[in-house]
Amino acid sequence: MKKIFSVLLAVVLTVVSFGLANGEASAATATNRTVALSSSEPTDSTTRVVANYMGSWSVVNTGKYNVSFRIFKNGDPIGGYTTVAPGVRNGTNFATTPGAGYSLRIYCNSPSGTGCGAAGVIANYKN
Repeated sequence: MKKIFSVLLAVVLTVVSFGLANGEASAATATNRTVALSSSEPTDSTTRVVANYMGSWSVVNTGKYNVSFRIFKNGDPIGGYTTVAPGVRNGTNFATTPGAGYSLRIYCNSPSGTGCGAAGVIANYKN
């Protein structure tokens, strides 16, 4: 139960910090998808968010092992893997193709492939 709470807390913190870091006003139009990688999972992904405006992603590593992530456009990877160390948050904006579906997949980089904790969000927004 404690681990579930910490993962849910990480998702909330990621979403909140994502909005604050990108200066989103309360009147902004935004659609987002979240993902929480639990210690029993080697990988997990968001569902797709359809882009109409600007894209943004954020990942926070809440575990003790490195995690990596990748952004996908219509199911195909765009760019390489990005590694996030324990206790670190990483995020940025990116240009999108209107009508394309974008998703975020997080991977556990531990020796066993499990035992990680991370949360992420991918969003389509317009200020």
